[in-house]
Amino acid sequence: MLVWGRDELGAGEMWNSNSQISWLLARTGLDVDSIKPPARGRAPGWYAGLLAARQLTLDSGMRR
Repeated sequence: MLVWGRDELGAGEMWNSNSQISWLLARTGLDVDSIKPPARGRAPGWYAGLLAARQLTLDSGMRR
């Protein structure tokens, strides 16, 4: 279970609102690898959401 403010996936980032947005975008099938923060911008938790979406896809045998 993913817990707000914790790194349950071992992604090196805690689960937060950025994680939720990246998870949602990844689950819709959008090319999230092409999405980058603005120059010198940050999105802490973004990778955790992508990792969660990829794990869900692999675990359920679903395609993106």
